[in-house]
Amino acid sequence: MANTTVESVNDGKQASWFIHRYIQSQFAAAVPARPALPLFHTPIDLVDISVEMAGLRFINPFGLASATPATSTTMIRRAFEAGWGFALTKTFSLDKDIVTNVSPRIIRGTTSGPSYGPGQSSFLNIELISEKTAAYWCQSVTELKADFPDRVLIASIMCSYNRKTDT
Repeated sequence: MANTTVESVNDGKQASWFIHRYIQSQFAAAVPARPALPLFHTPIDLVDISVEMAGLRFINPFGLASATPATSTTMIRRAFEAGWGFALTKTFSLDKDIVTNVSPRIIRGTTSGPSYGPGQSSFLNIELISEKTAAYWCQSVTELKADFPDRVLIASIMCSYNRKTDT
C-alpha cells in the first residue's frame, strides 16, 4: 500500500502495465515478463537536504511547530511517516491543572490590513497549551524516538511558579 501520492501514481502505472500485458496476451502479442516503466527515483532523490541548527541535525528542514498539528502522538507519527523531519510537541504544563481546549481557535491578527478576504494580514493561533499530561508526552516522546530515531522531537514544556508576596 502506497504512503504518498507519488507512490500511488507509480502503483497505478504498474497496474496499467499488467492490464496492458493481459490484454496483449489475449491477442498473442509478445510482451516482456517485467514492466519497463521508469520508477519515481531520480538523481534528485540523492541530494542531502539535511540541516543543522543549534547543534541538532534535521534530516530535512520540514517540521511541525508547537500548534494544532502537534496535538497528539498520532498526529506527529503521521507527519513522521509522511517524511517530515522534526516536530515540536504542543506546549504542555508540568502543573497538575490542565487547560481544556474545546477546539482550535484562530483569530484575526492585529496588524493593519483588511478584516477578511485574501488581503487579510495575519491569523493568530490562540490555542495555547496541550490538554495532555506531562506523563502522556514523556511516554509519547519515548515511543516516537524509538520508532523514528532519525527524527528530531522537541518537547515544549511550560513551567510556572507562584510567588507569594505580603501586601
